[in-house]
Amino acid sequence: MLRLNPTFVAGEYLYFILAAATFYHAYTHRITGNSLGLWFGCLLSGAVVEFFTILSPEIGNFYHTQASVMVVGKVEPLYMILGCYAGIQYLAVQLAFTFGADAKQNLLRKLGLALFSGLTGRYLWSLLDIVGAHLLWWTWHESDELYSAKICGVPIASSFWILSETACIGLVYALTRTRSTLLISTLMFLLVPVLFNIPFAVLYHPIEQYGRPDVALYLMEAIGVIAALGLLAGHHSTKCSRHLFGIAVAFVLIHLVILLVDRSEMPHKLRYSYGQPFVYRDCQGEQETVFWGMMTRDRFLCPAKMSAEKLYTLNCLAEMPVEGKWYWLCGVGMTFEVFIRIIVEFLKSLALLLLIYVAKGNEKRKAD
Repeated sequence: MLRLNPTFVAGEYLYFILAAATFYHAYTHRITGNSLGLWFGCLLSGAVVEFFTILSPEIGNFYHTQASVMVVGKVEPLYMILGCYAGIQYLAVQLAFTFGADAKQNLLRKLGLALFSGLTGRYLWSLLDIVGAHLLWWTWHESDELYSAKICGVPIASSFWILSETACIGLVYALTRTRSTLLISTLMFLLVPVLFNIPFAVLYHPIEQYGRPDVALYLMEAIGVIAALGLLAGHHSTKCSRHLFGIAVAFVLIHLVILLVDRSEMPHKLRYSYGQPFVYRDCQGEQETVFWGMMTRDRFLCPAKMSAEKLYTLNCLAEMPVEGKWYWLCGVGMTFEVFIRIIVEFLKSLALLLLIYVAKGNEKRKAD
């Protein structure tokens, strides 16, 4: 793995470090706001959603690349559960709750904190999604309708999913953060996998029917921005530890460095892992029914479907892969236009952190 895709291995262990750093913050702040309950809640609720998505034959539209530490029959990398669901979502919610340091908030502000949590989770996770997609850290099903519309190579539904899920975590935390670690984590485990489907049913899928799922995502982002500005204008106390803010800044900059360093190496990346079943024939028209009878998609991946917009190809291979679920794929280069759009995504994340920093600075000046 170090030879084929070294930044993937580096990224895996950076996410283990993120998990450890956020857990340390949660453990040392477990008395005020019970951060430990939030960390375990992010871990458990994320694991439920992830395993259900990966393991259910009715979904099964996302395929991880083999990392050095895999669980559940080599289909799930441990870094995803610990570093991404626990680490990123904990970080996102805690950053959002910078605008709600006092646990005694009215219901409207609690809703605002939840929406801002979703926005923060969306912007932080998007960096992982972008880097991971372009560097072959995973692949998506090539013809699944839910994942067909993309921004910067990342399915819009995936971005909406993370925004919705993190917002639901923020909502449960806003309502329960004075409770015990066990109660907070248990409620997140039980409620978040159900609640995050509501924005999909109410907003995403109705708008998607008109062929513009991006509108649903941008609308949720706009609501999150309005919520953040409303929280900022509410003249409530703000509090963000240097430890937490430093983690967030490092997170953004490290992903930017990985992208810049590996941009020229993308066509030379190799991936060997499980994926959509591969066959060496013209497989167009061979379909399967999924999502409990509500959707059809192509059953196989074959050379005829390796179109230019894909983030992987077979061009670097000396011979065609063996048919089946495990096979080799090659990376593709990134156009300058895509690169600029990705840089905009990074700037959005930095702008969000700047907003939090300014709010923190204003509160300090008021105290002085």
